[in-house]
Amino acid sequence: MILVIGGAYQGKRAFIKERWKISDEEILDGATKKLAEANDNTKAVVNYQEIIRAQIAAGENPQKAAADLLLPGRDLIVSCDEVGMGIVPINKEDRDYRESVGRTLCALTGEATEVWRIYCGIPERIK
Repeated sequence: MILVIGGAYQGKRAFIKERWKISDEEILDGATKKLAEANDNTKAVVNYQEIIRAQIAAGENPQKAAADLLLPGRDLIVSCDEVGMGIVPINKEDRDYRESVGRTLCALTGEATEVWRIYCGIPERIK
């Protein structure tokens, strides 16, 4: 599994498409689809933070669900916005969401073969 992180609108999707020659049809967008909709044609999952948000709302454990992404033989690229920067939210639900995204990214980073951070469209390999 390859993990691509960065702020919103920093060029993560464009980087994934260009570097790994992936088409839009091979990308599952977590902002509009559920992870269960992934199929054998799915090579990348983007907006993973929105999948985590939906999992929390459904009472699911995002870290457990992330572990299912790491099934042997599954070669996926996962892209997620960094949501842990800046001011800590006042709302408890927003803080819980932010913490869950961070913990899930830590778990995915530990298992990823590569981790890339995109900032202003510039990719940097950090693992």
